[in-house]
Amino acid sequence: MKARLVAGLAGTFAASALALVVLYLVLAPGVGRAARTVFGAGGWQGEMPFILTMAATALVGAVIAAKRPRNPIGWLLAVLGLSFVAFPNTVVAAASAAPSGNAPTFIYLVAWVGNWIWVPGHAGALFTLLLFPNGRLLSRRLRPLAFFTAAVLLALLVSAATFRGPLEAAPRLENPFALPIPEPVSATLILAVLALQVLACGLLVVRFWRSRGEERQQMKWVAFGAAILAASFLLNLAGITLPRWTDSLGTAVMISAVAIAVLRHRLYDIDVLINRTLVYGALTGALVAVYAGGVAVLQYAFRALAGQESQLVIVASTLAIAALFSPLRQGIQALIDGLFYRRKYDAQRTLAAFGVRLRGEVELDHLADDFVAVVERTVQPAHASLWLREMIAEPRGLATSEEREN
Repeated sequence: MKARLVAGLAGTFAASALALVVLYLVLAPGVGRAARTVFGAGGWQGEMPFILTMAATALVGAVIAAKRPRNPIGWLLAVLGLSFVAFPNTVVAAASAAPSGNAPTFIYLVAWVGNWIWVPGHAGALFTLLLFPNGRLLSRRLRPLAFFTAAVLLALLVSAATFRGPLEAAPRLENPFALPIPEPVSATLILAVLALQVLACGLLVVRFWRSRGEERQQMKWVAFGAAILAASFLLNLAGITLPRWTDSLGTAVMISAVAIAVLRHRLYDIDVLINRTLVYGALTGALVAVYAGGVAVLQYAFRALAGQESQLVIVASTLAIAALFSPLRQGIQALIDGLFYRRKYDAQRTLAAFGVRLRGEVELDHLADDFVAVVERTVQPAHASLWLREMIAEPRGLATSEEREN
C-alpha cells in the first residue's frame, strides 16, 4: 500500500506538470500583449524553453521519487519544477480573464497564488544543494542552518503572499490579502535566501572534496552539469550572446546529471564523458581557430598578390582542417590525460614500456622483478604473486617494494 501511495503521489506530480504545460499552450496564445508587461518583449513564446525545462525537472523528480522514495531529492526536484511551471500559468490566466482590471474572485485567487508560488521552487533548489546526493546534511552540525533556512523561506513565503501593492501575476489587480509589512523586510529576506544559496553551493564543493568512492562519482556528475551552466554564464558575461534556450539546455543537463547521480545509473561513465568533453571541446576550439586564422591569412595573401579574394582559400582551409583532425585529436588527448588523468596516463606509458621490454627479455628473474614493479606502479596492490605453470612446482610469491624494505 505504501509503494502504491508513493507511486500515486509521484504520478500526480508528473501529471500536474504536463497538465500545466498544456494549459499554458491553450491560454497563452490568446493573451497577446496583456502578458507582455510581465514576460517582456519575448512574450509568451519566450517562456517556452524555461517552462519545458521546469516541466522536465518535475518529471525527473517524480521518477526519482518513485525509484528512491526515501531520498528527498526527488520530491524536492518535483516541487521545484512544478512551482516554476505554475507561475506562468497564473500570469496567462489572470491576463486572459482580467484584461481591464475587473476580475472574479477566482481570478483574484489565481493571481494571488502567482505572488508566492515561486518560493517553494527556491526552497526545492536550496535544500537540493544542502542534501545532495544522499538526502542527508554534510554534518549534524548543519542542522541549525537547515532550520534557519526553513524559517527564512517560510517568512519569505508569508511576505510574498501578503505583499502590499499590485499582484506580480496581474499588475492591474491589488493584493486582496495585503498586510502592512515594510518593504525592507521582503528585500532583506530575498538577500538572505541568495546568501543561503551561495553558502549551500560552498557546502556542496566541500562535500565534493570530502567524497570518496561511489559518492565521488555522484558528485562528479553534478560538477559536470555545473560546469556546463558556468560555461553558458561566462559566455554571456563575455558579451557572446547566446540563444535563450541555451540557458534552459544547461539547466536540463544539470537536472539530468542529478538524476543519474541519485539513481546511480551508469555512474562510472562520467569519467569518459568528462574526458571526451574536454578533448572535443578543446579540439573544436583549436580547429575553429586554425580555420579562421587560415582563411584570414590566405585571403590577405591573395588580395596582396592578385588583388581579389579566392574561393580556393576556403577549400584549402577545409582540407587543412581534415588533415589536422586526427593528429590534433591525439595530441590533445595525450595533453588532457597528462594534465587531468595523470595516474591513467602514467599507467598506460608504463604498460607500453613493459611491452617493449618483454619482447627482448630472456631472464626469468629479471622478468619477474620487472613484472612486480609494473604492477606496483599501475595497480598499486598490497601484495603481488606470480605463478609459473609447469616450470616451478610451488607458487613463487613476489613481495612488493614495501615488503622488501621491511
